[in-house]
Amino acid sequence: MQRLLVCILAITALTNSAFAADEPEELLLKTAGLPTEPSALLDFLKQRSRELITEGELDPFLKKLGSTDAKEASWASTALVIRGPLAIPALRRAINDLSAKTAAERAKKCLSQIEGRAGADLVAATTRLIGTKNPPQAVEVLLAYLPYADDAIVLEAIGTSLSTLAYPDGKVHPALLKAIDHDVPLVRATAIEALSSVDHPETRPAIAKKLADPSIPVRKRAALALAKVDDLTALTVLVELLAELTKTERAPVEEMLRSFAGETVPKNLPTGDDAKDRKSLRDAWAEWWQKIESPSLLGRSTPRNEQKWPSVSSNSAMAIIGYGKRHRRSWYKPGQKSWPICEWHLKTRTENGPAVPQTALQRLTQAIRNTCQVAFRVFSHCGVPLVRPRPCWAIYPSRTTMIE
Repeated sequence: MQRLLVCILAITALTNSAFAADEPEELLLKTAGLPTEPSALLDFLKQRSRELITEGELDPFLKKLGSTDAKEASWASTALVIRGPLAIPALRRAINDLSAKTAAERAKKCLSQIEGRAGADLVAATTRLIGTKNPPQAVEVLLAYLPYADDAIVLEAIGTSLSTLAYPDGKVHPALLKAIDHDVPLVRATAIEALSSVDHPETRPAIAKKLADPSIPVRKRAALALAKVDDLTALTVLVELLAELTKTERAPVEEMLRSFAGETVPKNLPTGDDAKDRKSLRDAWAEWWQKIESPSLLGRSTPRNEQKWPSVSSNSAMAIIGYGKRHRRSWYKPGQKSWPICEWHLKTRTENGPAVPQTALQRLTQAIRNTCQVAFRVFSHCGVPLVRPRPCWAIYPSRTTMIE
């Protein structure tokens, strides 16, 4: 009796471990009678990417659908489910055939695995498994299926898998880079998002070209991708998009702009969704960006030193960016790990370069106090590895202290 109990427990444990290994995507597909081998997963999406079906292609499957042999019936059902929407008319005809009750019941089950939420979940699970197993041609097949995706959940699953497969061995996938110029806007937008999931500077020029794409979603994805790596050239595009996007669509754009603006976010922004409110919202942020580029943000900071320190007119954030790129060797020691920002703009670093005039330091300090997040991004562009800003800054005559 004890031996029997031990055997039962062992079988149960093995069964549970097998199911646990399959969860959740593989288990879902196996429950639906679909194969989970890498080649079969790719064939599933290839079949779902077809627009036409050859005459008589479904006849063998429809005939076996009512077979008394369970294996034959299962084979036929799987083949019909894999063909997806192309099999729907034939399945409806089988459902309405009163002379073949068994085939009608199986056809109804097949239809439930193609249409609706259950059908979309099978496709999403397939795309996720492709991203996990990474069979040959996985990226190409996923991109080809994109225009035929069932819904937003499937699109998200495809995007996740493409992001996973975007940089094999640390190098950009050529098919994904080529997809940025695809004829279908959805493919371009998804490719941009996948490439920008990880910051690889070599892909930025290709993404930057899409800031002028005729498709609004593509411009939005490109601008958000570049803004995420603090590329200020994307801000103008983000601002202009506010007049063209719905309230839901513009949410990530506004979030990105607010992250740049910090304490300088425009006041009393319109929250409506009609054309007038969209334009007003765009104009408010456009005015903010003009102020960022004008002397009102940083003032005119003109450090002068007749010996070595260059004279710089810092009438905009972009001017300081250029200042840092041209002269960062004067105040940044290569190989140094990280300076707190106060050590850069409040200390006279005579050992690395000529002294910085105190007036320039005071004005830069004032800029940081007014717009800490904007200033952080500006100085980051200068090439200085800075400490991430906290909620606020306290300014003292001799140093800048971050308040936790």
